Amino acid sequence: MDLQNLERNKEQILREFLEERNVWDLKRVRCEINWLLSKADNNSWADLEDAYRERISERHYSEATKNNKKSCFRYISMKLYPGTVFMRPSYRHYEDPGRNA
Repeated sequence: MDLQNLERNKEQILREFLEERNVWDLKRVRCEINWLLSKADNNSWADLEDAYRERISERHYSEATKNNKKSCFRYISMKLYPGTVFMRPSYRHYEDPGRNA
């Protein structure tokens, strides 16, 4: 996966994020962007979903931390690839609402 576009647009993405959100979340997004760029030369990712899976496999993260990282990757994906859906949500537990009845 080529991340040159991310490197070129990093500051703009962070500026837009800060306008939309808060500083604490900005730190999280910056951390994930820096992680992606640090791995840019040695990755075999097809897309950001592959990168996210590698990221959360590095350590045993809590579900809350995984969700925070997923949100960051989703935001990055939205900025780099407008119109694409990062890790489409699973609504499996809503498919049969009468199942537990």
